[in-house]
Amino acid sequence: MANSKGTRDGAPPSPYSYLPEVVPDDYLSSYDTVIRDDSLQQAAVKGESSTPPRFHIKLNIVIQVVGSRGDVQSFVALGNELQKHGHRVRLATHNVFHSFVREVGLELYPIGGNPSELMAYMVRNPGLIPSLKTLRGGEIQKKRDMVAEMLNGCWKSCLEPDPVSGRPFVANAIIADPPSFAHVHCALGDVINDWRKKIVLEPVPVSEGPLLAETLKIPFAYRWSPAFFFREPPNYTPPADLANFLAQGPTPIYIGFGSIVIDDPERMAKILVEAVRRTGVRAIISKG
Repeated sequence: MANSKGTRDGAPPSPYSYLPEVVPDDYLSSYDTVIRDDSLQQAAVKGESSTPPRFHIKLNIVIQVVGSRGDVQSFVALGNELQKHGHRVRLATHNVFHSFVREVGLELYPIGGNPSELMAYMVRNPGLIPSLKTLRGGEIQKKRDMVAEMLNGCWKSCLEPDPVSGRPFVANAIIADPPSFAHVHCALGDVINDWRKKIVLEPVPVSEGPLLAETLKIPFAYRWSPAFFFREPPNYTPPADLANFLAQGPTPIYIGFGSIVIDDPERMAKILVEAVRRTGVRAIISKG
């Protein structure tokens, strides 16, 4: 049940409830008009145009990504699309992707961390509790140190100049994937709170950390949605042997693991070949 101020009984008011429905021209010089989403929805119900207004705001956007090349690539596509609308976009990710990101015209801020080591750790420890081998090998502390390094790098990516040009940068908006941790998606116990103390923020209770994104209504997108990928299909011609294989039968199944590190690749390859043989399908196996 809604009360007179538009909030449900017993629910806390929105921290943005003080904002007007339409922001006056002098509220922010770069705005034409700001219209709430529910106004657009009401217009659609009435059969009116629901096309959102075009804004003339030019933002400094930092995109924080922790993961493999596949994780980074989808955000590169998003960053290039944001550039088309006049925004300045910086990708904050691992140093190894420096050339890949810079070559497509995006800025990169290196946050440290080794994606290969992160992937290998997850493969060796698929559950919440690490294996005895991992504990004995001292990998837990190494992982914690790496997370701390990336947290610090993500924080600096919001306010430090471009490492190449020296051009000043202060983020107006942050986009992040969950493993980056520096965003509000989750809290990793004392590692997160130690980092928050360094930047003069209050600690996040462990009971609240995992629910921060939901509590604060942080918007998110599923990156496997076709709507997320903005790049045009590449101009690609397959090698002759691959083209002949594709033309000689039904559409094959693609089997690949991206950047995941496989402990025993020969055994995995035998399992895949046997699976393809038993099911009688055609397949293309990416060696990764």
